[in-house]
Amino acid sequence: MKQLLAFALAAACLNGTAAEEGAVWSTAVATRPSDGHRIIHRYRSEFGPSFTRSSYPERIVITWNYQSVEGMPSRAERESMDRMEDLLAPYVEQASISVLVWVSTGEGVREWVYYAKSKDEFMNKVDEALRGHHRFPVQFKLWKDPQWTRYDESKGQVRN
Repeated sequence: MKQLLAFALAAACLNGTAAEEGAVWSTAVATRPSDGHRIIHRYRSEFGPSFTRSSYPERIVITWNYQSVEGMPSRAERESMDRMEDLLAPYVEQASISVLVWVSTGEGVREWVYYAKSKDEFMNKVDEALRGHHRFPVQFKLWKDPQWTRYDESKGQVRN
């Protein structure tokens, strides 16, 4: 399927916390030629000068599966996804516990990829951030990835 995807790249700078100073976010859209279905990737293409990858050795992927004929979430579901991301940010990113590096949406799945200092600390902060809110339909996968191998592989598949 990777051969069927054509990537278009558009870079965009976003404002962020002090820990994100100098970070650059980019967007890539993968389109499957057979039916025009898209997967949209939003990823951190550059990090600020003081950022150190080795401080974040744990890769955490949050997956939200949804139903869709055309591959993209409904407006209401997308708004719920965005709300969850907004709820998490002050607890897991702005506190320098983790860094969000990749978000992909399409073909019935949204995934957020974080790199964290500690998976246990990250999960404790997630629990704290989401306490009192309705339960979001997400799954968590946690791996050690101190070299950021999966991030580099994914970024290497995006081309200008």
